[in-house]
Amino acid sequence: MAAGFFPETQASSGMASLECFLSEVSDMVRQPAKEHRIEAAFESIAFICQEISVQNLVYFNRSILDPILFCMAGTNRTRTRSRSKLTGRIRLAAARALLSSLKCISKTFDTEEGRKAIMKVVCDAAQSSVVEESVISLEILVTLVSLYYHHIKIEMESNIVPIISNAMASPVSDIVLQGMKFWRSVAEIEHKNMCDHFSSSSGFKNNVLHKILPSVLTSLVNGLLVHLEDDDHRVAAAACKTLSSLARIIYRLTSEKANHTLLIEN
Repeated sequence: MAAGFFPETQASSGMASLECFLSEVSDMVRQPAKEHRIEAAFESIAFICQEISVQNLVYFNRSILDPILFCMAGTNRTRTRSRSKLTGRIRLAAARALLSSLKCISKTFDTEEGRKAIMKVVCDAAQSSVVEESVISLEILVTLVSLYYHHIKIEMESNIVPIISNAMASPVSDIVLQGMKFWRSVAEIEHKNMCDHFSSSSGFKNNVLHKILPSVLTSLVNGLLVHLEDDDHRVAAAACKTLSSLARIIYRLTSEKANHTLLIEN
């Protein structure tokens, strides 16, 4: 569906076709359209975001986001049970489209208003009782922290940490794995930042993990214990990798704090 919309050129006709398509999708999700059409539209958006360069798509970031956030928020739910089930499928399709579009939405995510709108929808979906919806929304959080950590770390303690802690305590392996992957990504970014600031104390002062390491380690160990006897050993393997990444942070934090104390004393 998407391939016919946007050839791999920067021709004005291709841009016009994409703009028209996104406008149609935005109208479609707000109308009583058939669910399979909306699902197909989101699959097309996901394909477009994977195949077309970010430089081309960044101009359409608002048009891409509007229908996705609208459906992920579930604002088009109806009262009938059958429609509600189908709408759940639409929310999943919208979440998959968002996951594919995260590199294209930087212009919106760089604004406080746009960032709050995206984070609210994603954080709410991550706490869904529907496993598939929770897993993909947590995967979105993992990708967001990798792409936009300078923004994400600002609200880490207040909003994201409780969600990830609950994910780590889940009896569902796929949810736990995303929680561990989140902390591993954070640890790797923090370690890189600390290495970049090795000659000063700014790395320690700006570090997020040093404030929340005890709770992170507790969640990690508890999550591992819940799944210790599972036949699926993915959780144990992921826990080892995450602990290894966190251990590097602990070593850096300890060394840097000691060096900073020596500088003060001298």
